[in-house]
Amino acid sequence: MCATETNSDLPTWTSCASRFVRSILLRGGGFACTFERKASERLPLHWMRILWSWLTELVEITESPEAVAERLTRAGLEVESLTPYRRLPEALATLRVGRIEKIEKHPAADRLWICQVEVGEGRPRTLVTGAANIRGGDRVPVALPGSQVYGQGRWITLEARTIRGVQSEGMLCSAQEMGIGSDTEGIYLLPADAPIGAPVSEVLGDYTDQILEISPTPNRGDALSHWGIAREYAALTAAPLHPPAWSLRGERFDFPLKLEVTDSEACPRYGGLYIRGLTPGRTTPDWIRFRLEAVGLRSIHPVVDVTNYILLGWGQPLHAFDGEKLAGRTLRIGPLTAPYSMVGLQGQELSLQPGDLVIADQEGPACLAGLLGGLRTAINDETREVFLESAYFAPAWIRRTGRRLHLHTESGYRFMRGTDPDRVPWAAEAAAALIQQVYPTATLSHYAEVHDPARTAPRRFQVSLADLRRLTGLDLPPDKTRDRLKRLDIAVQPHAAEVWEVTVPRYRLDVTRPVDLAEELLRLEGWEALPTPLYQKAVPYPTLSEEDKRYELQEALSEVLTGLGFWEVRTPSLVSRNHFPPGTETGLRLSNPLYEELAYLRPTMVGSGLEVLAHNRAHGAVRFWAFEWGRIYLPEREEERLALWGWGSPPVDALGITLPTADYFLAAVRACLRRAGLTWQEAPFTEAQGVWAWGVRFLADQKELGVAGAVSLTYLQRFGLATQPVWAAELPLHFWAVPPRRLPQFRGLSYHPLVIKDLSVFVPEGLSYADLEQAFWQMGYPYLRAIQPFDKYVDASGRLSYGFRFTLQADHTLAESEIQDFLRQAIQTAERLGAVVRKPEDF
Repeated sequence: MCATETNSDLPTWTSCASRFVRSILLRGGGFACTFERKASERLPLHWMRILWSWLTELVEITESPEAVAERLTRAGLEVESLTPYRRLPEALATLRVGRIEKIEKHPAADRLWICQVEVGEGRPRTLVTGAANIRGGDRVPVALPGSQVYGQGRWITLEARTIRGVQSEGMLCSAQEMGIGSDTEGIYLLPADAPIGAPVSEVLGDYTDQILEISPTPNRGDALSHWGIAREYAALTAAPLHPPAWSLRGERFDFPLKLEVTDSEACPRYGGLYIRGLTPGRTTPDWIRFRLEAVGLRSIHPVVDVTNYILLGWGQPLHAFDGEKLAGRTLRIGPLTAPYSMVGLQGQELSLQPGDLVIADQEGPACLAGLLGGLRTAINDETREVFLESAYFAPAWIRRTGRRLHLHTESGYRFMRGTDPDRVPWAAEAAAALIQQVYPTATLSHYAEVHDPARTAPRRFQVSLADLRRLTGLDLPPDKTRDRLKRLDIAVQPHAAEVWEVTVPRYRLDVTRPVDLAEELLRLEGWEALPTPLYQKAVPYPTLSEEDKRYELQEALSEVLTGLGFWEVRTPSLVSRNHFPPGTETGLRLSNPLYEELAYLRPTMVGSGLEVLAHNRAHGAVRFWAFEWGRIYLPEREEERLALWGWGSPPVDALGITLPTADYFLAAVRACLRRAGLTWQEAPFTEAQGVWAWGVRFLADQKELGVAGAVSLTYLQRFGLATQPVWAAELPLHFWAVPPRRLPQFRGLSYHPLVIKDLSVFVPEGLSYADLEQAFWQMGYPYLRAIQPFDKYVDASGRLSYGFRFTLQADHTLAESEIQDFLRQAIQTAERLGAVVRKPEDF
């Protein structure tokens, strides 16, 4: 439950490629392994590595691993890969079992030993080692010259060598040098009855296995264990489960500690056992150690390995305290009331804050509940007494602290998604039984706990069979429905005619309402069981709600922007104070932020895009043209907005010409307004206003449709972007009238060439580019497809000129007369507004 059980080869990161970019696992109805992975490679925390042999001990399986992988994937537990796993490397066949006959100090080195080792050759071999964990009579793995040992990331052929003047005729091997573990501090000790001279692979019992790498969805915390996957398979197939049967021995003594829970909302159930009589020098049984290593955890200490075994096997995190290091005999479980600095298991210093859930003795916090143990009470090779903790912590409490401290542990990951409070006592007793197998002299206390049953009661609600039929589309008989729910451990009690009261087990936190039951029934029946309706008449065109219409508008504008070379981005609504516009001192602050970088609701979206731009530029991006649909939050209201950003050179046009950045950006904003069916006026401003250095306001009926312009230098400096201009726009959608829905009409691609024509005009003061562009569109010329700016020029006398690029295309090859007719209309339109066509001598 703390990092005692998280010293693993698994990663501390949780990000993973989105499902829509992953390899498709189901192809043609068959399961496809997407990749192979070594057991030592790192996995995302939300992936589970399931050992096939372990799984088949827990549930009766008659199918192949491939068939099980396909079945689980179809039921929503996505199997990312299925890979073969060989417990022992082939090179172990070259190692021999040796017995240490004699050990002497090396005459020329304080930390080396000279061993005489019998390997079945009739004479002992002389070997030099630096390990201090061996004694006379021990059976050890011996690599003779020519054998293969693992080192520096590869297998190496061993040669005889002289070490400090003594000829070493081989090597005693650690687990790492044998390629079966990560322990490098001592020689791997073989069973005392191992035959001398036998291949090590025969003694250890080599076998091959399969590993399924499964990525349950975030709401399926119950699937983060071997038992959870076995239980899921049993529900899908009605296969019998085989729960383990472990027994405790010896008389039990009274629990010596006092447990006090100060906040039952944070910790509804906390208990454990006290264990005495541990003897130093014991090692973890091979069958536990091999299973842990197969799924990516290294062996640490027998007690820690047992807690890890229960964690990965049954999903209940445990934590072991050294009982003799606890200060006093009272443990208080609850939120911290004052700041405290605690040293974690790996020596890291943690700055705990009031509200962090801790387990404290008389000296202070000894463990950060559900996340990380404290170094002060950590167990080691000298530990003789253990307090074994088993608890249920509220997910929100663990999630808040874990995110603030950036702690990502196996136990924390499970507590954040919800564990099974009913398994708390069982897990402690099961772990104690395994510890007694390792330590025959261990004695146990009675189990003790503090429990608030009201907070761990199973969930109950009513559901009608008619609703289940309607939601699933399946006509399931009541008996069959009851049987399916029973497989899921969901109890059914008749309440009224065709109405049941169902009781959901606590480990299924995702089943809270009738629609969840319908989903579970569909998973068990198989999605292929859904009937396909045959429509006998035409489906009427649907009537869309205002929300649907606004969604269609967003889709239409997104198409416009992506066509112009913009990329859609998504950013969080929670931001830091850096996002406040200059001159704004206050904003909407969260009452309990995870950290200051996400403490406020954003008052503008401009800063969100600048943050993304800064990140992209730091990773080598040379341009950034993006848009986002999102919300801003003001003290009196929240608004839905469309935001755009432009930085760097814009996309190249059809003629391979790069347009001016400012003109291209403003043209994109105008294209959105035009696609929305709006008419507007433009009001330029040149004085700094909030995040803007200067820009344009788009108005309609005295209402502001949006603002576009250059971001102010002061605002850019907050994001480290003061070296190059950045353009941005914010368009509040609540002023936009949603245009009437237009029935889509198919228009095939034209096989006839595009015609590109340019027109440059001097404009009088007060006539904007947008006014002219809108006038050209209003000409109604049937073959006009696009208008783009290509030039903005001021001559020596101060006259302003705009350049327009027209794209024409028809369902036939345009004749020269048709092209000239369009240009004549365009010139007349421009001159009517006071513009003057530029002559060749003006260029």
